[in-house]
Amino acid sequence: MGGGDGAADGSQDAAQPAEEARLERQLTLLIRRAFRSLWTQSYGPEGDLDQHNFPLLLVLAEEGPMRVSEMARYFRLDKSTVSRHLSRLESAGLVETRPDPTDGRAGLLHATRRGSARVRKIRAARREPVKRVLSAWSAEDRAHLATLLERLNTDLDEVVAQALR
Repeated sequence: MGGGDGAADGSQDAAQPAEEARLERQLTLLIRRAFRSLWTQSYGPEGDLDQHNFPLLLVLAEEGPMRVSEMARYFRLDKSTVSRHLSRLESAGLVETRPDPTDGRAGLLHATRRGSARVRKIRAARREPVKRVLSAWSAEDRAHLATLLERLNTDLDEVVAQALR
């Protein structure tokens, strides 16, 4: 009797845990499928990239040079872990260290041309299955999904940041 919104009888509150469980389940499936089938095959046959070091290369290619300590903070990882992954990327010729022009004692990590080209190739390969899956969706639905995912990621970043304070 409260206008059909369920608030007067408490049914909206009762439905919330079920909706949260449904969202958690769907996010889990999405993440599992993305890692297991959509993206793990797209790193290429070279064997020098994987789900652990590709994000580091991606950030350098898209956001520009950084110090190892900045990368560690960005990914909320130990500096030694980041250094290990970056060493593998450097050995593969995908990342290089150059002197920091503002502090000659420090080095800045840069994606090489080869590294940036690999990022473009991998991102294009990752888009293909998504394009196939969403091909029957309207442009409006695809845009709405992108908007909601952006909002979710922004809100998740904020929750993580608050937890670290």
